[in-house]
Amino acid sequence: TLHTLQRHREILHDFLEEFSKTKANLRMADERQQLLTSVREDIVEHRSASRATDALLRERNAVHATDRALDGLLEHAAETKAALSLQRGIFGGVGSKLQQLSAVAPQINALLGRISRKRSRDKTILGVVMGCCLSLLVLYKLQIG
Repeated sequence: TLHTLQRHREILHDFLEEFSKTKANLRMADERQQLLTSVREDIVEHRSASRATDALLRERNAVHATDRALDGLLEHAAETKAALSLQRGIFGGVGSKLQQLSAVAPQINALLGRISRKRSRDKTILGVVMGCCLSLLVLYKLQIG
């Protein structure tokens, strides 16, 4: 009986060791699963944050491109204004000389009248074109904004 008791103790000891190993393996598998779940959640969070960052970067690049386009447009408008101012000065000088000549010859006075009407018509057309462009720009701005 003593021998049987000792044999049972050895078997119990073997089973306890095996149980401890199995328990440790299960604990490690559970920890590994929790770690993988945590990593997956971190990856999902990172991807969603990355998408938001990408959207913000795209928006920033679009605003920057629009800003550059507007700078170019304003620069072109300033150049056009300078050219028109120069032309205005030249035509103003020519106009004063033509008025002096109109006093000398009545035919020149009639020619000056036609030129004046044409200039007035040109100013009206230019005003309408500028008004249309400004209206389109305002509509575009309202549609975007």
